[in-house]
Amino acid sequence: MTHDEDELEHTSPERGHGSEACAPDGTEGSGPEFERTVSISGLAEPLMTASGVGGTIGGYHVIGLLGEGGMGVVYEAEQQSPHRRVALKVMRRGHLVDEVHTRMFHHEAQTLARLRHPRIAAIFESGHTADGHDFFAMELVRGRTLDSWLEANPVGASGDGLPGRLRLFRSICDPVQYAHQRGVIHRDLKPANIMVADDEGDSGSISEGVPTVKVLDFGLARITDPDMQAVTMMSEAGAIRGTLPYMSPEQTRSAVEAVDVRTDVYALGVILYEMLADRRPYDLDGAPLVDALRIICEEPPRPLERTAGARLDHDLETIVDTALAKDPDRRYASVAALAEDVDRYLSARPILARRPSASYRVRKFVQRHRVSVAAGVVVLIAVVAGVVGVVSGLVRARNAEEQARREAATSARVSHFMADMLASVDAQQVGRLLLADLEQRVADSAAAQGLDPEPAVADFRRAMRSISGTDAGRRLVDDAILSRAGAAVRERFVDEPQVAGRLEHTLAETYERLGIYESALEHARRAADIRRSAFGGSNRETLQSEALIGLLSYREGRFEDAERALVDIRNRQQMVAGADHPDTLWSSARLAWVLIEQGRQAESEALLRAVLEDQRRVLGAEHRETMTTMNSLAVVFTNQQRFADAEALHAEALAIRNRVLGPTDPDTLKSLTNLAVVSYYQGRIDDAADLFSEVLDIQTETLGPDHPVTLGSMNNLAVIYERQGRLAEAETLHRRALETRREVLDAEHPEILSSQYNLAIVRTAQNRLDDALHLHREVLEARRRSLGERHPETLDSRCALAGVAALQGEREAALRLLNEAVELGYSNGDSLAGDSDFLSLRDDPEFAEIVERALRNRRAEGP
Repeated sequence: MTHDEDELEHTSPERGHGSEACAPDGTEGSGPEFERTVSISGLAEPLMTASGVGGTIGGYHVIGLLGEGGMGVVYEAEQQSPHRRVALKVMRRGHLVDEVHTRMFHHEAQTLARLRHPRIAAIFESGHTADGHDFFAMELVRGRTLDSWLEANPVGASGDGLPGRLRLFRSICDPVQYAHQRGVIHRDLKPANIMVADDEGDSGSISEGVPTVKVLDFGLARITDPDMQAVTMMSEAGAIRGTLPYMSPEQTRSAVEAVDVRTDVYALGVILYEMLADRRPYDLDGAPLVDALRIICEEPPRPLERTAGARLDHDLETIVDTALAKDPDRRYASVAALAEDVDRYLSARPILARRPSASYRVRKFVQRHRVSVAAGVVVLIAVVAGVVGVVSGLVRARNAEEQARREAATSARVSHFMADMLASVDAQQVGRLLLADLEQRVADSAAAQGLDPEPAVADFRRAMRSISGTDAGRRLVDDAILSRAGAAVRERFVDEPQVAGRLEHTLAETYERLGIYESALEHARRAADIRRSAFGGSNRETLQSEALIGLLSYREGRFEDAERALVDIRNRQQMVAGADHPDTLWSSARLAWVLIEQGRQAESEALLRAVLEDQRRVLGAEHRETMTTMNSLAVVFTNQQRFADAEALHAEALAIRNRVLGPTDPDTLKSLTNLAVVSYYQGRIDDAADLFSEVLDIQTETLGPDHPVTLGSMNNLAVIYERQGRLAEAETLHRRALETRREVLDAEHPEILSSQYNLAIVRTAQNRLDDALHLHREVLEARRRSLGERHPETLDSRCALAGVAALQGEREAALRLLNEAVELGYSNGDSLAGDSDFLSLRDDPEFAEIVERALRNRRAEGP
């Protein structure tokens, strides 16, 4: 049956030109002996001189030769409509090109057609000429290959250019990860297949000053879709394919089944080593093929050091060694993980590939915050003393007008400072520091007793393995900081509504971000009351607090209350500030979220399109709020089963968020989650499982296992497990999510009902039909009360109940429930017809008539 796995994004308010695969000298893959493609049939034959310059191929006027390879010739050509210069890759003919090479040529065109990324050379057209030449036209990139660029931009003896090279490497990772998310493994990554464009960089660059790169030559790419794998397998059975110095051990063994995204991770590791050391990790020059393969598979890489002999930072060695691990299971699991550790190194944060000892974390923290660490304790004491001093000073100086004015200004500054401090509270960081401190204390205590600290620390880690540092940090933040701050605001700022309102609103936002909605609502209402009494109902800050209350009503599943509040607030904000003011756009976007949950997809799409257009104009395309709306619109496309539109928009949002916010930012993870959802809907179940598992691991670490966002990902992964037949694992995750949600949410909250529904689906698959029937009945009755009879989720529950009845042999009950659902508007006739739960009814004329009526409902809905 249909699953409730598409978790809508929950976001807190905003504060505040060359050739394809060609080197400039006109050679393809030129270089040392092993800079070539190797196959079982032998080494590449000498290249033939290609003709065709000045002529026409498939409607393209050939201007000049850019390069030649074993399979084809690449020309610079001119297309007339639209008028542009392109790189035209033309398939050779003759004895040098067999059927396998022909399949590889077409395979490359198919691969590129599914990739749309600013740092992957785009394909424009493919075709076949009358005289038998296959070709495809691609984006023309002006520049030089990565190895040529590195040679022209050397690192100084002091190594001061290494950060720039690391940022350049980081920009190469994004397009490779993008390809992986679309089921494409490159398998021939090397400097000759990476172009550094002549321009200074574009919006796709990772940071200012980093030149634009283009990843080229997907001729050996493997597509992981089941319908495409056979093509790849036929082309590579018993063959070694790739460029030897950059091939992973599993590639050299022709282990087709072992080649996955970690193969590209290995190649990127070789490239990173070369960018840092100006040489490759293995000396293969002049080595016979057998010896070269043995070196790659068995020998460790040479020590990572500059040509002058200076060893590089240990963290860099760890990153490169992890990427170059012989065993794929010991490598980074994805390019995104490799990129994240490079990001962490550049920002002086602890890398994930290294064992996170307490001393290492402290050293990295001090390295990042040299001044802040020295002043941290002083600042904390100053904050407390400053607040007390300000309040006392205000009391003492009440009769002195000038003194009161000075103290009022100081109070405003302190309130701004305190608001910023509260808004920056990071439960994850607090939890990590807490656990690190406890671990260090265990080690110190053991040493003081004359014991070996290592076993004590190991025991401590085992004992703490099931404890989330983020959850501990969240409780500590609430008990020790936020709750005490709330009490202090109520006691000390009674006569200062400007200060009290700001701090109460900030506390509400902080609690909302931590997923503690009840406390968030309490402080949001208090902020609204304070501001309304002091400044009136049309005051901008009053409206902000009231809008936050509307959002929290949505968070708690009270959609009618949320809609009423947000419609009213948006109308008042339009009158006060204008329709395109950021505050108005914020409320409009949250109203669209409510409409989505109510099943009003067309209304939400229209509203989100208008908001997105205004936000791009007013806030900019890379503003956090703009990206949030982009994501929400993609969710609507998913709900409407417009999966290609949804995937394109999610991919655009992910690329921006990954670049602007970083790979572990919660919003970046939301985009990655939603791409996984779309992959699931398009039938790429294994890809979706890998993505969801990766997201869940990160969210469990960063947000904690009980955070609402983590529970959403847990629900999604459980649905994937069920589809993969991993029923016991699916049941465990669904039960864990359901039990945790019941502790913090009302019994009929949509997320609880979603967990119950999906658990019932698993019970059905386990043939525990009585249990499934009981759960589905509970969910149906709750949805009828909270959402209404005609809501799509209510209709899904009715059909799910019918499915269980059919499996139990209760024909009349099943047909009655289906008739009721269709009469109320259920329109997914294709799903009914293909659902295995209704196998026993497929020859029943009444069931066929029900399916036809559902299809008529779909046609009546329009496009």
